[in-house]
Amino acid sequence: MYSPLRSPVLRVTAVLLLALASRAIRGEIRDAANRSDPTGVSARLARNPGIVSTRDNDGAAPLPREAQSVRKKPAELLLATAAAVDAREQNGAIPVFSAGGNDHPEMTVRGARFTVRSVRFYESPQDANIPVAIRIYTARFPSQGTRYVVWELNLQHAELAEPISFFVETVWYNPTGQVWARQSTEVHYQTKAENFLVVSGWGNTGGGAYSVTGKYRVEFSVEKNPIAAGDFEVYSGQRLRFFESGPDSAGQRVYFERFPSGHTRYVNWETTFQHGRLPEPTSFQVDAVWYKPDGKVWTNQVRQVSYTKKVEDFLFADGWGSASADAYSLPGMYRVELFAENKLIGSGAFEVYRFGPIGSVVVLPPVDFRSDPSAKVDFKSMQQVTLEILTRTNHFTATQSDSAGEVGEITQKDLSSSKPDWVRRLGPPDSRWVMVTGIDTMPGGRLTSAATVFGILFDKTSGTVVWQGRGGGQYTPSPLPPGTAPLSLQAASAPLADLMSRAIFAGTNRAVIIDNALANLLNGPKGLPILPNLNPPEPKKKKK
Repeated sequence: MYSPLRSPVLRVTAVLLLALASRAIRGEIRDAANRSDPTGVSARLARNPGIVSTRDNDGAAPLPREAQSVRKKPAELLLATAAAVDAREQNGAIPVFSAGGNDHPEMTVRGARFTVRSVRFYESPQDANIPVAIRIYTARFPSQGTRYVVWELNLQHAELAEPISFFVETVWYNPTGQVWARQSTEVHYQTKAENFLVVSGWGNTGGGAYSVTGKYRVEFSVEKNPIAAGDFEVYSGQRLRFFESGPDSAGQRVYFERFPSGHTRYVNWETTFQHGRLPEPTSFQVDAVWYKPDGKVWTNQVRQVSYTKKVEDFLFADGWGSASADAYSLPGMYRVELFAENKLIGSGAFEVYRFGPIGSVVVLPPVDFRSDPSAKVDFKSMQQVTLEILTRTNHFTATQSDSAGEVGEITQKDLSSSKPDWVRRLGPPDSRWVMVTGIDTMPGGRLTSAATVFGILFDKTSGTVVWQGRGGGQYTPSPLPPGTAPLSLQAASAPLADLMSRAIFAGTNRAVIIDNALANLLNGPKGLPILPNLNPPEPKKKKK
């Protein structure tokens, strides 16, 4: 799989294959820090900037450890230095990996020359080819919660005489040096000169594939010729989970990896601490470093974690934001790294996507775009279910209308073009936010087992589409209940029994199929945001 290189990538964490700073340089920085001399530390870091992103054998970055004794504005020193390194890594001046010691090795495939620009890694929930804008490149992943580690090979070529295809072969090595996995990824190139990214990953959706800590290695070859290699480390730690809240994070937590920009108050990270029985209560300090979408350090939180003597697992969380929901106005990928005693113990990332404040939404009558409308559908019920999901699950303020407004009948052509003048005539005249839902596909007849629905949210003031998506619902028939058909028939002809099951129960489950499709539409991975519940139900009083 590959995707075109469309935009500059986010911050690259260069932690491997960087030259280690000499002991003399480290000593000079340590001496300047001990003298409370930020100017001296800054001057030496300016001459040796690589030291800020180099980690020692314990996995700790040397700068925080050696600059922590600087008492004159240490935060400003650390943030300024980190920002300088972030900027240098972001613009691509430091390749994370290379092959054979060459920054940009070249290869020739059937007369066509290619340049290997870099190899980088990122974590992904399942699909390796996620958009470039939301890839968080790093070379360190937590052992708990990492799902797929995806490699990204950046290849560049000049104009080709003709299109060409070949396979990129990869061999994965685990921390013991044994072959862990092999992959073969086919790549297709057009004739025009371009930079493009080849990607593939290894892992599982459950997050348990990388339980063994240590250094992993991936070696790349084309037609048995080595072209590049990359290393990444799995450390003992957790992938952080995130949830939105008000100033007080107490209450029910709903975990997400995406948050809307106009409605997010505080984003909280959460991790789990475990310990056996202790001889006495103890505590330690946890540092959380937050990074903005441009890769620069945003803020640093310091919290104290206290343990009791008894054996326990407990959740620890903290957040950053504002009660007015204006802290996350900048869309993009945010990242949090968690440290304890200068060791990385957890990390995670979340996306903030552009979604401005939304007022009351008017749900219009659903439309029917099926090629075969013979299967009966209760469109009034479909409109009511949409309203209930919006208000109860997504916490929108919403009402419904019996009319599409001045536009009259809504057609596929109208929705495809969505011209501003047409949008402004949708729904009640005094409404601003209107939603159109409908059915795309549903097999006709009594054997209905699946359906696809769509939804579009319009802003009539601007005459634009705010959000749109699709969702599917499916019905898998259960075995026939006793007495529905003779047991001899069920045993003799399973396909016929399945057909009877569909014919008998599809009609009653058609509404369930549409309800499931609507839930996937509005609450799926690309659905509408679940807004803060500003009016949570009051807890039920216990009867005396």
